[in-house]
Amino acid sequence: MGKLTSSKWALMTKSSSDTAVREINDLVKKGILVKDDSGGRNTSYSISQATGKFLRFGS
Repeated sequence: MGKLTSSKWALMTKSSSDTAVREINDLVKKGILVKDDSGGRNTSYSISQATGKFLRFGS
């Protein structure tokens, strides 16, 4: 599975890059996504462990 970036989010949601960053930051704040160690222009995000456990449990 590939890493989520703000540019991928913007393409998936057909939103601007600014909106994508705001939405991702909101998901991080809510604990749904976590920011990966790399930063700067290469910042990527993953599903948090808690969210991942919920998704596996629900399947």
